Amino acid sequence: MNITQESTGQLTATIRINIEESDYQEKVEKTLRDHRRKAALPGFRPGMVPFGMIRRMYGKAVLAEEIQKLISDSLDNYIKENHLEILGQPLASEELNSRIDFDSQTTFDFYFDIGLTPQINLELDDHIEATYYTIAVDDSMLKDSLKDILHRNGTMVDSEVIENGGTVAGEITELNESEEPKEGGISRQTTIAVNYIKDDQVREQFIGKVKGDTVIFNPLTATGNANETAQMLGIRKENAETLTSSFRFTIGQIQRIEPAVINDELYSRLYPSEKISSEKEFRELVRKDIARSMTPDCDQQFMNTVIKSLIEKANIELPDAFLKRYLLEVNENKADRESIEKDYEKYARGLKWQLLENKLIREYQVGVEDEEVRDYIRGYFRKRFGNEPTTHYHEHGHDHEHDHGHNHEHDHDHDHDHDHDHEHEHEHEHEPSSGENIKDASMYDSLIDHVMKNEEEVRKIYDHLFDIKLRELFKSKLNVRHQEVSLGDFIRLSTEIKS
Repeated sequence: MNITQESTGQLTATIRINIEESDYQEKVEKTLRDHRRKAALPGFRPGMVPFGMIRRMYGKAVLAEEIQKLISDSLDNYIKENHLEILGQPLASEELNSRIDFDSQTTFDFYFDIGLTPQINLELDDHIEATYYTIAVDDSMLKDSLKDILHRNGTMVDSEVIENGGTVAGEITELNESEEPKEGGISRQTTIAVNYIKDDQVREQFIGKVKGDTVIFNPLTATGNANETAQMLGIRKENAETLTSSFRFTIGQIQRIEPAVINDELYSRLYPSEKISSEKEFRELVRKDIARSMTPDCDQQFMNTVIKSLIEKANIELPDAFLKRYLLEVNENKADRESIEKDYEKYARGLKWQLLENKLIREYQVGVEDEEVRDYIRGYFRKRFGNEPTTHYHEHGHDHEHDHGHNHEHDHDHDHDHDHDHEHEHEHEHEPSSGENIKDASMYDSLIDHVMKNEEEVRKIYDHLFDIKLRELFKSKLNVRHQEVSLGDFIRLSTEIKS
C-alpha cells in the first residue's frame, strides 16, 4: 500500500491511497473460508460447499467490505501518524475518484480531500483593549425593584374584585359542545393564580369579575402549560396535553396581595445579618443587590465583546469551499446548498472561535478538574444548609439577548448566552430540609457524590467554572477599562455585538 499527500491550496490537500492485491487478498480469503464453514446450501453438507461457489456468491461483497475497512483504517492512521490537524472529516474526491470494477480490478486508487487547520498567531497582552460595562442602577430601576420586593413579601387578603396578581378559588366544570356540563366530565374545586394565565384574552375575562360570576375558557390555552393545566384540573399531564374541552369556572373566594410595608420586620426578613437603622440604608442595600444581580449580564457582555474582538484580530483564514462541501455532506437530506450558503458566516465565526479557544486552552492551560467541581458543589451545600449566610437580592429583569455560536475541542459544549454566576439547584431525595445544618463532613461527601452522578448537572457546573476561568484570563491579560452605562445603553451595546 502506498499513501501520498498533495497540496491543493493554502489549507487543502488530497490524500491518495493506492491498494495492491497483496494488501487485502489474505483477509478476503480468510473471510470467504469463514463463510464456507458456516454455509448451509441444499445438496451440500455443512462446510462442504465448493470454495469456488462461495467465491462467486460472496467474493465481490467481501472484497468491497475489506477494501472499505482498509481505506478507513489506513486513512485514520495516516492522519494520526503525520499529525495532520484537519477540519471536519476527509471527503471522497469528486474529481479524481473513478468508478470501481471489482470483477476486473486488482489494484485500486482512492482520493480524499481534506481541510487543514490554520495556524493562529495571536497573543493575549495589554495591547488588546476591552471594556467591561457595568449597569448604573437609576432611581426608576430601584423603584421597580422595591415595588416587586413589597409585592413578593406581601400577604394575601380577601378582595371583592379579581385583580392582576391575585388568586381566585371556585368550581371548574367541563362543558360539552352546547356549553352544558359534560356527562362524566371533570368537575372540581380549584384555585387559579391570575398571573399564571398566559393567554391575554383569557386573563382579561377574569379581571374585574366578582364572586358568583362565571368565565368559560380552555385551561390549556389559558396556561399554555400541560403541567399547570393538569394541576388545575386534577388530571394526568398526558391527558392535559390533548385537552380540547371548554370549562366553566364559577368564581368563589377572591384574594389579592397586600404589599408589605418598609419597616424593621421587612429589614430583618430580607437582610437578617445586616443592622439596618433607616429606610435610606435599606434602599442602598437593595440598589447594591440590583447591581449584583446584573453582574452575570455584564460578564456575558464582556465575554461576547472580547470574543468578537479576538476573532477579528486573529484574522483566521478557513478553507471555505471545502467546509461548505463538508457541511452539505454531513447534513445530507437536512440542508441544501442555498441554506448552507446562508448560514455559513455564522458557522465560520463559531469555528474560528473554537479554534482560537482551543489555542488558548493549550497555551494557558485553562481547564477544570473534578475536584474543583466537587468544591463548587460543596460550597453550594454549605451555603444552603450550613452556617454561611445567603445573599438576598432581587433579580432585576431586562429584555435583551446575547448570541454567538461555537463548539470546543475540550469535551464539553458551552454557550456564553447563559448566566455565569447562577446557582445550580441540586434536588434529590437525600437533600435535607433548608432549615437543617449539616455538621458531618461525610454527609457533604454523600451529597456531592450524588450530584456527581448527574452528568448533565456536572456538565453545567463544569461549563460555569470554565467560563469563569476564561473570563479571568481575559481580565488578567488584556487592557481592560471599566465603564458605567445606563441600562438602555447597555442593551444597545449588547445588540451591536450581535450584528
